[in-house]
Amino acid sequence: MRVFVFLVLIVSSFVSHAQRVQVKSGWNTSVSSSEIIEAGLDYSGTITSSADQTTINFNGGKMPESYYITVQKNDNGLDGLSLWVRRTGEGNGSPFATVSGGTTFMQVTDSGEILYSGINNKGGTRRHVPIQYQIRGVSVLLPVKAYSINVIYTISE
Repeated sequence: MRVFVFLVLIVSSFVSHAQRVQVKSGWNTSVSSSEIIEAGLDYSGTITSSADQTTINFNGGKMPESYYITVQKNDNGLDGLSLWVRRTGEGNGSPFATVSGGTTFMQVTDSGEILYSGINNKGGTRRHVPIQYQIRGVSVLLPVKAYSINVIYTISE
C-alpha cells in the first residue's frame, strides 16, 4: 500500500512600522493507495485544501497607506510536486484597510512573490483573510515519504 503524506507548516514574518501580522494555519493531508480504483489509473494529480485553510490578520499601527503581502516557501525536496496558493476572500475589519488581487492560484516559489496588496488608512485592521492551497503533481510514481513545506508570508510597503 503506497501512502503519501503532505504537511504544510505556516510561519509568519513581518517588517517594522509597528504593524502586527498573524498567520493561523496548519494543513496535513494524505493520499492513500485505495484512491486508485483501477489498475493503470493515476491519482487526480491535485490536492486542494479548504478555502480558509490559512487566515492572515494584521493590525495597521503606523503602517503606510499601501502594503503588499508576499509569499514564499522553504521545503525538504518536493520531487516534482508544486504548491499553489490564492486568496479566497477579503476577511473583515475596518473600512480603512482593503485587499485586492491574489484570487487566482499562483505557484509558491523559493523567492517572495506578491500574493495580494491593499490600502490601509488611519491604522486600520484586516482580520481572517482566507487563503487556500493546492498541491499539484501528485503521482504514484513519486517516492513514498513525508513531504513538508514551510510557507512564509511577509507584509511590506
